[in-house]
Amino acid sequence: MVASQNNYHLGHLILDQLRKRPDAICQIDAATGKSETNASVLSRAVRLARCLRRLGAQPGDLLALHGRNHLDLLIPFYAALFNGLTVCGVDPAYRLDEIKQLFIKIKPKIVFCQSEIFLEAVRELSLDTKVVTFYDGQHSMENFIREYHQDNNSHSVDEFTPAVFDTDKIYAF
Repeated sequence: MVASQNNYHLGHLILDQLRKRPDAICQIDAATGKSETNASVLSRAVRLARCLRRLGAQPGDLLALHGRNHLDLLIPFYAALFNGLTVCGVDPAYRLDEIKQLFIKIKPKIVFCQSEIFLEAVRELSLDTKVVTFYDGQHSMENFIREYHQDNNSHSVDEFTPAVFDTDKIYAF
Protein backbone atom coordinates (compact mmCIF):
# COMPACT_ATOMS: atom_id res chain seq x y z
CA MET A 1 0.00 0.00 0.00
CA VAL A 2 1.53 3.30 -1.11
CA ALA A 3 1.00 6.54 0.84
CA SER A 4 -1.74 8.61 -0.68
CA GLN A 5 -3.43 11.79 0.36
CA ASN A 6 -5.81 9.67 2.44
CA ASN A 7 -3.12 8.01 4.55
CA TYR A 8 -0.42 10.69 4.68
CA HIS A 9 0.24 11.04 8.39
CA LEU A 10 2.33 12.94 10.91
CA GLY A 11 5.28 10.60 10.36
CA HIS A 12 5.37 11.58 6.67
CA LEU A 13 5.17 15.28 7.55
CA ILE A 14 8.06 15.10 10.04
CA LEU A 15 10.19 13.02 7.66
CA ASP A 16 9.57 15.48 4.81
CA GLN A 17 10.44 18.50 6.95
CA LEU A 18 13.63 16.96 8.36
CA ARG A 19 14.74 16.07 4.82
CA LYS A 20 13.95 19.54 3.47
CA ARG A 21 16.58 21.40 5.53
CA PRO A 22 19.19 18.85 6.66
CA ASP A 23 21.71 21.40 7.94
CA ALA A 24 19.23 23.34 10.07
CA ILE A 25 19.47 22.99 13.84
CA CYS A 26 16.68 20.70 15.00
CA GLN A 27 17.28 20.72 18.74
CA ILE A 28 19.48 22.28 21.39
CA ASP A 29 20.08 20.85 24.85
CA ALA A 30 19.78 23.90 27.09
CA ALA A 31 21.64 22.17 29.93
CA THR A 32 24.74 21.35 27.88
CA GLY A 33 24.53 23.72 24.92
CA LYS A 34 24.94 20.80 22.50
CA SER A 35 22.89 20.96 19.33
CA GLU A 36 21.87 18.55 16.61
CA THR A 37 20.93 19.09 12.97
CA ASN A 38 17.86 17.82 11.18
CA ALA A 39 20.07 15.34 9.28
CA SER A 40 21.45 13.88 12.51
CA VAL A 41 18.02 13.59 14.14
CA LEU A 42 16.59 12.06 10.96
CA SER A 43 19.40 9.51 10.72
CA ARG A 44 19.05 8.44 14.35
CA ALA A 45 15.23 8.34 14.21
CA VAL A 46 15.18 6.28 11.00
CA ARG A 47 17.72 3.84 12.45
CA LEU A 48 15.56 3.44 15.56
CA ALA A 49 12.38 3.15 13.45
CA ARG A 50 13.95 0.23 11.59
CA CYS A 51 14.89 -1.38 14.91
CA LEU A 52 11.31 -0.99 16.14
CA ARG A 53 10.10 -2.76 13.00
CA ARG A 54 12.56 -5.62 13.64
CA LEU A 55 11.22 -5.83 17.19
CA GLY A 56 7.82 -6.46 15.61
CA ALA A 57 6.15 -3.14 16.38
CA GLN A 58 3.12 -2.57 14.15
CA PRO A 59 1.04 0.53 13.42
CA GLY A 60 -1.29 1.04 16.35
CA ASP A 61 1.06 -0.48 18.94
CA LEU A 62 1.71 1.83 21.83
CA LEU A 63 5.06 3.42 22.72
CA ALA A 64 5.27 5.01 26.16
CA LEU A 65 7.78 7.85 26.42
CA HIS A 66 9.15 9.17 29.70
CA GLY A 67 11.97 11.56 30.42
CA ARG A 68 13.11 15.09 30.91
CA ASN A 69 14.33 17.10 27.93
CA HIS A 70 17.58 15.84 26.37
CA LEU A 71 18.85 15.14 22.86
CA ASP A 72 17.72 11.48 22.83
CA LEU A 73 14.10 12.12 23.84
CA LEU A 74 12.84 13.07 20.35
CA ILE A 75 14.44 10.08 18.64
CA PRO A 76 11.91 7.42 19.79
CA PHE A 77 9.12 10.00 19.43
CA TYR A 78 9.87 10.52 15.73
CA ALA A 79 10.63 6.82 15.16
CA ALA A 80 7.23 5.94 16.62
CA LEU A 81 5.43 8.42 14.38
CA PHE A 82 7.30 7.13 11.30
CA ASN A 83 6.00 3.63 12.14
CA GLY A 84 2.44 4.55 13.06
CA LEU A 85 2.93 3.75 16.72
CA THR A 86 0.70 5.59 19.15
CA VAL A 87 2.78 7.69 21.56
CA CYS A 88 1.79 8.05 25.20
CA GLY A 89 3.80 10.59 27.17
CA VAL A 90 4.39 9.59 30.79
CA ASP A 91 4.78 12.36 33.36
CA PRO A 92 8.34 12.36 34.75
CA ALA A 93 6.87 12.86 38.25
CA TYR A 94 4.84 9.60 38.19
CA ARG A 95 5.51 7.14 40.99
CA LEU A 96 5.45 3.36 40.63
CA ASP A 97 1.76 3.01 41.51
CA GLU A 98 0.80 5.67 38.95
CA ILE A 99 2.88 4.03 36.24
CA LYS A 100 1.30 0.67 37.00
CA GLN A 101 -2.23 2.13 36.81
CA LEU A 102 -1.39 3.71 33.45
CA PHE A 103 0.19 0.53 32.09
CA ILE A 104 -2.83 -1.56 33.12
CA LYS A 105 -4.87 0.64 30.78
CA ILE A 106 -2.49 1.18 27.86
CA LYS A 107 -0.35 -2.01 27.82
CA PRO A 108 2.56 -0.51 25.86
CA LYS A 109 4.57 -2.58 23.38
CA ILE A 110 7.71 -0.63 24.28
CA VAL A 111 8.78 2.02 26.80
CA PHE A 112 11.59 4.53 26.43
CA CYS A 113 12.30 5.94 29.86
CA GLN A 114 14.60 7.75 32.23
CA SER A 115 14.00 5.49 35.23
CA GLU A 116 14.37 1.82 36.14
CA ILE A 117 11.04 2.04 37.96
CA PHE A 118 9.46 1.13 34.62
CA LEU A 119 11.23 -2.23 34.65
CA GLU A 120 9.68 -2.85 38.05
CA ALA A 121 6.21 -1.85 36.83
CA VAL A 122 6.41 -4.12 33.78
CA ARG A 123 7.72 -7.00 35.89
CA GLU A 124 5.04 -6.60 38.61
CA LEU A 125 2.27 -6.47 36.00
CA SER A 126 3.73 -9.38 33.97
CA LEU A 127 3.51 -7.33 30.79
CA ASP A 128 5.21 -8.32 27.55
CA THR A 129 6.70 -4.83 27.22
CA LYS A 130 10.22 -3.99 26.07
CA VAL A 131 11.82 -1.37 28.36
CA VAL A 132 14.58 0.83 26.93
CA THR A 133 16.38 3.40 29.07
CA PHE A 134 18.06 6.66 28.13
CA TYR A 135 21.12 5.90 30.25
CA ASP A 136 23.91 3.34 30.06
CA GLY A 137 23.26 -0.20 31.14
CA GLN A 138 21.68 -3.45 30.08
CA HIS A 139 18.44 -1.80 28.89
CA SER A 140 20.02 1.24 27.20
CA MET A 141 18.85 2.63 23.87
CA GLU A 142 22.36 1.96 22.57
CA ASN A 143 22.05 -1.74 23.46
CA PHE A 144 18.53 -1.89 21.97
CA ILE A 145 19.81 -0.47 18.68
CA ARG A 146 22.79 -2.83 18.72
CA GLU A 147 20.42 -5.79 19.24
CA TYR A 148 17.89 -4.89 16.53
CA HIS A 149 20.00 -3.01 13.97
CA GLN A 150 20.89 -4.75 10.74
CA ASP A 151 24.19 -3.48 9.36
CA ASN A 152 23.06 -3.14 5.78
CA ASN A 153 24.48 -0.22 3.80
CA SER A 154 21.72 -0.52 1.18
CA HIS A 155 19.23 0.93 3.68
CA SER A 156 19.95 4.64 3.43
CA VAL A 157 17.88 7.32 5.11
CA ASP A 158 16.75 8.43 1.63
CA GLU A 159 15.20 5.01 0.98
CA PHE A 160 13.25 4.96 4.23
CA THR A 161 9.47 5.22 3.96
CA PRO A 162 7.02 5.65 6.82
CA ALA A 163 4.54 2.90 7.57
CA VAL A 164 1.29 2.98 5.67
CA PHE A 165 -1.89 2.49 7.68
CA ASP A 166 -5.47 3.67 7.98
CA THR A 167 -5.23 7.08 9.67
CA ASP A 168 -8.92 6.90 10.57
CA LYS A 169 -8.21 3.91 12.84
CA ILE A 170 -4.76 4.59 14.27
CA TYR A 171 -3.95 7.74 16.21
CA ALA A 172 -0.60 9.44 16.80
CA PHE A 173 -1.27 10.14 20.48
